[in-house]
Amino acid sequence: MKFEVRKLDDASFKVKINQRLSSGYNYLVKTNFKDLVDAAGNIRDTITTTKFTVYNAVNFTGLSGNIKGVVGNFLVVLENPDNSLLRYTTPLNANGDFEFGEVVPGKYKLWIFDDRKGNKEYFNGSLIPYEHSARFFVLPTIIELIPRWVTFDFKWNVD
Repeated sequence: MKFEVRKLDDASFKVKINQRLSSGYNYLVKTNFKDLVDAAGNIRDTITTTKFTVYNAVNFTGLSGNIKGVVGNFLVVLENPDNSLLRYTTPLNANGDFEFGEVVPGKYKLWIFDDRKGNKEYFNGSLIPYEHSARFFVLPTIIELIPRWVTFDFKWNVD
């Protein structure tokens, strides 16, 4: 594989791959630290391995629609129950519309919560001082999103 390595600073390097990688394949990058010396003169005899997968637009899917029955500052969460890295969040607009683009295909849970604190994180509540948790609603079924096919006009009434 053709690549270039450029030192950015004393702690960072940029690796540029100079060839086209095939979509949908897993790749491994192995880094050998034997020739790197830290500020104290220490040398690590370590090799790290990083795995990544290449995707392009045809590998993705999406979901858009409308949720009725809620008022407030709600966020919509789409998350894969088997892979915590596959989690997408988007705001619910005043009309109840939402849209997810560039989603990795798979099975997902859909839920919404009132972003009471405005930090885009679900609030569990607190004991001292006592505060209720944020309101939330969970769609009782799993949504399967397939590649190259965006699901439009999804409807959910939480009443």
